Amino acid sequence: RMEHGVFEDSVGVSEGAVEGPEENERGSFPSDDDPASSKFERAESADIFLHVMQDAKVVFQIGQHAGISSAIRYAASGRGHNEAVRTVARLLCAGAQLDLYVCGGASIYRGVLNCVSRFNINEGNWECLPPMPT
Repeated sequence: RMEHGVFEDSVGVSEGAVEGPEENERGSFPSDDDPASSKFERAESADIFLHVMQDAKVVFQIGQHAGISSAIRYAASGRGHNEAVRTVARLLCAGAQLDLYVCGGASIYRGVLNCVSRFNINEGNWECLPPMPT
């Protein structure tokens, strides 16, 4: 969990710089200043989330890592949505740069892993990124 520049996990707490949007004087992020665009961005995110959660393989992976009760709840949230939601999600993803990120994990032999890798789908290669704080 990351809050106010502090990364906290089961191992401990470490200070670190958090890159991203800066808060303004009201304590909100710049995208919150325009309610219409913020609402649209949340709607886009929700549509993409619902589309992704209809894939049984994704739900299975979540179930392995978050517990079977979580997987059942996520699967139920993805069922029964009409074709319009799926069509919008496909259109949103059509122009997006789709890279695959693999972040951290745990190993029996090496403990907590802090590595981050990105697979560029267009070029077909992996790139190592700076490690996460652990």
